[in-house]
Order: sequence, then C-alpha cells, then structure tokens
Amino acid sequence: MSGQPNGAVVLVVDNNDVMRTACQQALAKSGYQVTAVADAEGGLGLTASLQPAVVILDLYLPGTSGLDLIPRIRDLAPQTAVVAITGYPTIETAVAAMKQGATDFLPKPFTPDRLRRAVAEAIEAAPVLPP
Repeated sequence: MSGQPNGAVVLVVDNNDVMRTACQQALAKSGYQVTAVADAEGGLGLTASLQPAVVILDLYLPGTSGLDLIPRIRDLAPQTAVVAITGYPTIETAVAAMKQGATDFLPKPFTPDRLRRAVAEAIEAAPVLPP
C-alpha cells in the first residue's frame, strides 16, 4: 500500500475550530478525502461508518480523553491508523498514546508538511487486512 493520498479517507477529531480547519485544508490540498468533527462521539460514529485510513485525534477533547478513544477507534476500524495530536505534549503522553495504538504523535503547533508526512507514513505502515 502506498503512502500517497490517492483519495484516502482521513478523519480529523479536534474540538479546536482553527486546528480542525487547518488540518482539513492541508490534507484536502494534498488529495485526501477529509472529514472533520469536533467531538469524541462524532469521531467514533464517523470511524465506524467511514472506516478511514487515518484518524487525526486530539488527545484533549471535552468530557473524554483521546487516549481512551484510541483503542475504541482501533476496535471499530482495525486497519485505521491513529495519529495523536496535542497542545500539551509530554513524554508520558506520547508513550501512553503509542501504547494505546497510535502510530504517531504530533505536538501542536505543527506544520502542514509535518501533518501530511505523518498521514502518509501512517498509511504506508497500516496493516493490510484480508477482505
């Protein structure tokens, strides 16, 4: 599987309007099909229905922790890679996110190029599941 966009579906889950829109625009400009949502419940619902290649997941969402969502996303869509993002990065949080199944960890702010690289690498590393 190639890390090139080829219309791959990416879901952005972030309650910050500016960050969510910036991620959506940066990825759409590179050819990804991007859907964005502001809350955990919407993110889980869209993960189940869209089966995205990658979920960009903010670790600090109102009422829930993105760390708790990572295994739920992986249960709903085992082939989906999760890229954790946060404005409050610590080594402990990065390690916890990776242990929960995130494929990458991006501290905010990050550049559009860094985001696109993380998504491409996540797609490249995703397991190919049998139909």
